[in-house]
Amino acid sequence: MLRLIIVYFTLSLALFVTNVFAQDVTSQNGVTATVVGGTTIAVSWTNAWRACSWQLSTKQGNGPWIIQKVFSKGVTQYNITNLPAGQKFSVKLAAKRATRWVDRALLTVTTGFKSQAGFIEIEPIDFSLHYSKASKPYNDTSSTARVLYTFQPATQNPDSKPLFVFLNGGPGCATTTNLFSMNTAPFTLDRERTKGHAYATNPFKWSVMGNLLYIDAPNTGFSYNVASGAADPHIRLLEFNSNNFNPFIDSANVVRVLLRFLNAHPSMRSHQVVLVGESYSGTRVSTMLNLLLFYTSYGTGEKIYQDTALAAEISDHLAKVFPAQAHAGTVPPFIIARQFGRQILIQPEISGPYQAQADGDDFEKPNSIIDQIASETGTSYTRCNQLGCNKETNALLFVYLVAERDPYNLKMPAKWTDELEAFAMQGLLNVDTLSRLFNFDVRTIRMFYNTERYDGYRYITDKDELNNSWTVGAGALSQKIQMLRRSQERLDQLLGGSSGNSMEKIFGPLPEYDDYLSGTNQAVFHSFMSNDAVLLKYPVSPDESPLFGQFFLENATLVKTFLTDAQNDLMIYSPGISEALKNYTSIVRSVSVKRGSRLQPIGRFRINYVPKSLAETATPSYVDLYYPYYPDSGHSVSSAQPDKLLQDIKKWLGN
Repeated sequence: MLRLIIVYFTLSLALFVTNVFAQDVTSQNGVTATVVGGTTIAVSWTNAWRACSWQLSTKQGNGPWIIQKVFSKGVTQYNITNLPAGQKFSVKLAAKRATRWVDRALLTVTTGFKSQAGFIEIEPIDFSLHYSKASKPYNDTSSTARVLYTFQPATQNPDSKPLFVFLNGGPGCATTTNLFSMNTAPFTLDRERTKGHAYATNPFKWSVMGNLLYIDAPNTGFSYNVASGAADPHIRLLEFNSNNFNPFIDSANVVRVLLRFLNAHPSMRSHQVVLVGESYSGTRVSTMLNLLLFYTSYGTGEKIYQDTALAAEISDHLAKVFPAQAHAGTVPPFIIARQFGRQILIQPEISGPYQAQADGDDFEKPNSIIDQIASETGTSYTRCNQLGCNKETNALLFVYLVAERDPYNLKMPAKWTDELEAFAMQGLLNVDTLSRLFNFDVRTIRMFYNTERYDGYRYITDKDELNNSWTVGAGALSQKIQMLRRSQERLDQLLGGSSGNSMEKIFGPLPEYDDYLSGTNQAVFHSFMSNDAVLLKYPVSPDESPLFGQFFLENATLVKTFLTDAQNDLMIYSPGISEALKNYTSIVRSVSVKRGSRLQPIGRFRINYVPKSLAETATPSYVDLYYPYYPDSGHSVSSAQPDKLLQDIKKWLGN
């Protein structure tokens, strides 16, 4: 019955304001006020008093009454729109009898939150890299970045729930084609669960736990960069360098997106934030948290990365959330962790080269998991037998190319993950479907249109990047690029032609070096790993620098950590994570891990610290991570076991 009432009174609302938050409905003397669409109050009344006219007023908190509308005889409903989210309002309806106004009803309602989507534009940022505080800095400036986000409010009490911030990996991979599509959002694009349809409602949506913010990192997914003269291929080539693609400027700009979203939503500004990182975003989330927790050091140049504008923006945010501590001086990390104090890491890359080395050593042990795959498929696995051979990459290439299994889920054929992503991309590239998934009409997003992205770019040449010489040689990076290209070829075959309401037909055609959606951007991946800063030996390559594992270890002393353990993932091999952390001997005394099982699904992961080993925060004796086991999952835990993942996170949040 309630749904029928809401539908009746919201016929005049925009088509895509369909997400109803009617947790607050009040009535008195035949007058009803209902919160709809998050920040709209629908007021209805009867004409039983035979009034000459009606007067509708609102008051926020202890503020003055504001007359919203005076109606003539016969009008019986009105929608009060564009109200602030998460705020309590008094609503008063008065009827005019002869020459005086008589109050008919006084109601109180609280607005909710609306689904949103759009781009947040990040201006060019000046930053520098340092070996040490005394070293000569490497100065650079990023390009303009237009970063796509979509916000999905909690299904109940969004004004008091945490904000989950989702980020995927690569680097170069889209959040929208992965975590957003794979059973965390209100709708799912997981082809294993849509029963032949393009999408389906998701019974495992995380919005039952909190508000959801999905971000496509710069130049991934729907996000794109802007540079003057981008039509010139030489200009585009220069763009794919350390100025735009290194873990620090990438993470710093995602932090900017988060802070600017919070600043634009004052009622949510002080909510608890839970960062959710999958794959490479283990590194991204570790860097983001370190930037937030130790922001002053990143403003002064005491850390490897200096970004004075970011430090100032973080300081401004903290002054609004923790005014007493900010007034007294710098906000300390343990206070900052009251807001940014939880992280969910889904099959994460944390410690770069140490993790790769640990995985490779394990893969080459006698009777390893790779040997088991070779036995099952009747193939022959050749271990590294020459100088310079990368054990991890050698094993993954064997699984992918020879055994024809999927390294992201060893139980599946090689094409399985590509097919999952292609199915999701087909839905995301359909404008009507995307509007439904975002619960927001994407036709109203100005920065999607080709007329607004004249200097926009996504690639050096095009999505295949075949004119670049990245596969020359036999190095691990070149071999990884080969795998990415094979994956891109399969996606091209699976995606096929465009539909009648595709983005190109709605928003206009784009040049070959731009694109509306990229699942995995090869140029971004390559530029993170090989750029001017890396060539100058600054420790910023995720594959070569162990620095980001140190960030993780620092953060873990302040931030509660949820770490998945997926049995069937080879790309991020769970046993390698703990082995890799043992290499940080100046910080880590030992790591104790007990893997879970089907009977005991929560394992144990304890990091024992070297006393007084951390300079910027107190060093605990040990930290325990929440370590759930997923026996049927590969890399995408939210796809394989979304029900268990949701329940595990609920339990963890209760701790």
